[in-house]
Amino acid sequence: MPMPRPIVPTPPGPRPSRGARRLAVAAALLMAGVPAVSTAPAHPAHAQPPAAQPGAGVATLYLPRADKQWIAETVSLGDPYAPGRGNPGYDVIAYDLTFDVVVETPESGTPRARYLAVALIDAEVTAERLDRVSFDFGVPDVRGASINEAEVPWYSGAGNKLWLVPPKPLQRGDPLLVAVSYDGATGAGGGFNIQRTSSQTAQVWTPLRNPGAWFPANDHPSDRARVKLRVTLVDSPGYVAVSSGTSDPGRPGGTRFDFHGHMAPGDLMLNIAPYTVVEDRAPGGAKFQYYTLRPAEQSAVLRGALARQLDFFQSRLHAPHGHEGPIKVVESGMNGTASLPELLAIGRNQLTQRRVTYERQFASLMAAQWLGPFIGFAGRRDDLLGSGLTTYLGILYQARDQGPEPVQARMAALESSFAFTVPRDLPLDGLPADGSGTAVAANKAPWAFHRLRLALGDDAFWAKLQHFVEMSEVTSPQSGSDVLDFLEAVVTNNLREDDPVAVAFDAAFRAADTPRVNLAWRQAPDGNLVEVRVCQLTPTPQVFRLPLALHGADRRMDFGIDVAQPDQAFEASFPARLRAITPDPAQVLLADVVVHPMGGDALPPCAALPAPALARDDGAAPPHGVPPDAGPADAATTTDAAAA
Repeated sequence: MPMPRPIVPTPPGPRPSRGARRLAVAAALLMAGVPAVSTAPAHPAHAQPPAAQPGAGVATLYLPRADKQWIAETVSLGDPYAPGRGNPGYDVIAYDLTFDVVVETPESGTPRARYLAVALIDAEVTAERLDRVSFDFGVPDVRGASINEAEVPWYSGAGNKLWLVPPKPLQRGDPLLVAVSYDGATGAGGGFNIQRTSSQTAQVWTPLRNPGAWFPANDHPSDRARVKLRVTLVDSPGYVAVSSGTSDPGRPGGTRFDFHGHMAPGDLMLNIAPYTVVEDRAPGGAKFQYYTLRPAEQSAVLRGALARQLDFFQSRLHAPHGHEGPIKVVESGMNGTASLPELLAIGRNQLTQRRVTYERQFASLMAAQWLGPFIGFAGRRDDLLGSGLTTYLGILYQARDQGPEPVQARMAALESSFAFTVPRDLPLDGLPADGSGTAVAANKAPWAFHRLRLALGDDAFWAKLQHFVEMSEVTSPQSGSDVLDFLEAVVTNNLREDDPVAVAFDAAFRAADTPRVNLAWRQAPDGNLVEVRVCQLTPTPQVFRLPLALHGADRRMDFGIDVAQPDQAFEASFPARLRAITPDPAQVLLADVVVHPMGGDALPPCAALPAPALARDDGAAPPHGVPPDAGPADAATTTDAAAA
């Protein structure tokens, strides 16, 4: 582990805009039947995307030519977790997106949404030489494009890529100001989804985690940028647009959304519907806005749960990361739920759940409002670290003011899931990028934060986490090992390497030493002596302390045993009839412990114990002669059952 060092907030400073500006949608780009709100250019004509030229990119775009074989090549950042996503050679500083949208709901037939759009992308070249630029973009109707205010040709490429060719090759550090004008519609590859909400109205939403479906993007979560989104709803009275960022009404029917932090382009979402906006408030005073298509009283139970969750996390972590306004909660047309920067999107299939579901499922989503904007899935590990932390914070919320038992019960469930689904343990700081470590992290990551909280104590845990949030607003760790290293620096700041907290951090996040054991016990029929045998099942024996609780009819005794060998025997005195042994009753140790009560019989050798509930790779040699087809059904008692 690197030596701890004091954390000094060193803001990187504002990234230069280099002429980022709003581009008006010119009359030549208008779709038939969609009136322009303003056809006058807001800036000189040379700063606009060029108007469509005959055969130059309308509908079919340019076709690949023999001298441009690179159009057919697959280009990406090479991340197996985001295959085909991302584009090398540049770093995006800001997106400035303008949409003019009309929603059409004929009395019969399918509703439709059409739009005109201009995307201005402010970027910086990072390659030594860049003679062509690609974006993730699948909208077919591009009308014009420019680079650094010069009109350029554009081409459609394999994997929903848009290629632009600058007038001359760009060098490292050069500004890259790209403008693209285009139009689209629902059902025509335009990236908007729509469903009818009544005979007269409809609901529109953009796809989640797929920005290239509706604007040109460098679609990889490691390339985060500032975002401005301007939406004007044309001839759509009563409709409201909702997105991330602070919102300011602009021209009639228009709204501007500014997100002042940095977000991955896949975290941007737009919802349009005839929403009623309910201004709500948590018990502690924090405000949030709820956008609903239903009468307000029908969302009262859900809003009550959200208010309690907002109050719980804000009282411990202060204002959410990057927020300058209230959190917005929107009833979206999608299925499922999503926590996005300054926006909670709740799908239509989630609106009729019971209160207990709202309390369980949405607590982790609310926690992500503090953590999601900067713990992104730049790598598989970051995704699962972030979701592991929000999962654990959701567990703490559910167990608020109830003592440790509910937390212990939920952690026991994760521990049991780990035992049944993980063939081999892996450190959280070294998960494979291809996602093959998903089963490890999904259950182990919440345990890592649980172990860290137990090492720090409750007050220090929340204080460190609050400091992590505050410092992240300055340094904004984005990808790779940065997130975990940054977390470690905050947690172990000014601590010695042998400090218990630093040791616990290493053990939780950087080690792959989860104990897996068979535990057999007996009590001599004519005495108080209890005999325990521990048989380790991992290829390499672990060294750990295993807490145990001995239960009689009217008494309980807690003690721990220090395990270091593959096969160890222990004795304890218990002055009553022993009914059960519970391993790790306080859930301080992630471990797969299978308990075998032997009654009064002698303890068998390790090889004779029944098969454990141990997941393993196909073809791997089972420990202690366990039959290869042995599985969870052959197990004796799992940790969960023993705890119960």
